[in-house]
Amino acid sequence: TIIHETEAPYESTISLDISPKDNTPASISGLKIRHSSPSVASNYAVRVDSGSLEISDCDISSTTGSAIGTEGGLVYVSRSVLSSAKRHGIALFPPLDPDGPPVLSEISDSVIASNGLSGISVRGDNVEVKVTRCIVEGNQQYGISATGGGFAEVDSCTIVRGNGKGSLLKELGGAVVVRRSGK
Repeated sequence: TIIHETEAPYESTISLDISPKDNTPASISGLKIRHSSPSVASNYAVRVDSGSLEISDCDISSTTGSAIGTEGGLVYVSRSVLSSAKRHGIALFPPLDPDGPPVLSEISDSVIASNGLSGISVRGDNVEVKVTRCIVEGNQQYGISATGGGFAEVDSCTIVRGNGKGSLLKELGGAVVVRRSGK
């Protein structure tokens, strides 16, 4: 278990910011991660600004922000639980550099539940996520939110149980494609 609780703003428990030219992803596995840091924005237990991070068999939460957040980085999440975060289970945003590479992330065989906003938030042009065999339930807003050009491909997931405002939000150019998923 890694617990990072601080009064200092903008501190993540784990932060990755490496050259995107290095194609070797970093990885974490088998961790329970808890986070608390007072921030208005960019508040994530696990933060990936550039490079890529493989996350497997982890249990991640934040009492002040999102469990996982990217601002240009790539994440590959498998067999993990992203739950009870104050904000999103996972928030995927484009890089701050408008000419940065696309954000293409994947989430599989995971549970994204009971978060304060949406379970999965995909926002911005060139931000895409593939969600496979996941349970997305009990989030206060939407199960999956794709806005501002964000795109989510959802396959073989359960995404409709008890999400406060509904299963899916698609607006401002966002899109969600759902295949073989149920209630």
